[in-house]
Amino acid sequence: MTTKVFFPMGLMVLASTWSCQMPKNQVLVLNMETSPVSFGLSCDNRQTWKPTTLEAHARQRYQCDVPAGNMWVHLNTDLPGETHQDSEAQLKDGQRYEIYFDQARHKWNIGPAAGRSPSGSASD
Repeated sequence: MTTKVFFPMGLMVLASTWSCQMPKNQVLVLNMETSPVSFGLSCDNRQTWKPTTLEAHARQRYQCDVPAGNMWVHLNTDLPGETHQDSEAQLKDGQRYEIYFDQARHKWNIGPAAGRSPSGSASD
């Protein structure tokens, strides 16, 4: 007797998208929003910052060449009529992160990827 196992198509797509291993010295950052986001990227424990822009629904791998340095992201939010806000997070090698606009706090934020994939055509 044979048993057939059926997987929902969405589960298969999700599994194929997230099943590959990230290189240990890289991080993957996804922009989950419909507008580009600019942020600072530091590879030397926040001593210097490189300005970076990630297009809407895009994803990009980043890698630091400084062996002893830690990678950080700094996001600024400047909305008309509101006070300046920022977010900063240390990124761990081999992990995936999402940049998103936090509606409750009215600011850009970054956090571990929740397992959803952007619909953009950019590749990892």
